Amino acid sequence: MKELQIIPPHHKKSREVTKEDLETVKNAVEGMVKLCNTPIGKFQGGYAVAHCQVEEKDPLRFFVTNRGEVIINPVITKHTNQILKKQEGCLSYADIGMCEVERFNKCEVDYTSLEEFPKIIKGSLSGINSQVFQHEIAHFDGKYVIDK
Repeated sequence: MKELQIIPPHHKKSREVTKEDLETVKNAVEGMVKLCNTPIGKFQGGYAVAHCQVEEKDPLRFFVTNRGEVIINPVITKHTNQILKKQEGCLSYADIGMCEVERFNKCEVDYTSLEEFPKIIKGSLSGINSQVFQHEIAHFDGKYVIDK
């Protein structure tokens, strides 16, 4: 297994994962889960890591949670109008600690998984799960918690 590390922030957009990319996804999962569960900077770990946080050359649109879930090609399809100010950390900025960000309270998402690719899974999220999805999707669009 290739040792992965958080790379310096870049603002490249991630491309969708295709069937041809599934081997790349599988090869990255273990290292990404390990990063989620490793102390980095001011954090004892993270809830999730987006592929673009470990790959700059060809970032793919997937993230891995600290529990090993692989979320592929997620899209927010609907959200509440209620925006909450939340404190979030980001492993890409682990030395600065928490930042205030605005997130929707609830959202609905479509995504797929390694096990069910390319079948679409629909989810209705709130609380920390909603926040994590929004945070990682922002990374896919080249945005970070410090970007306003």
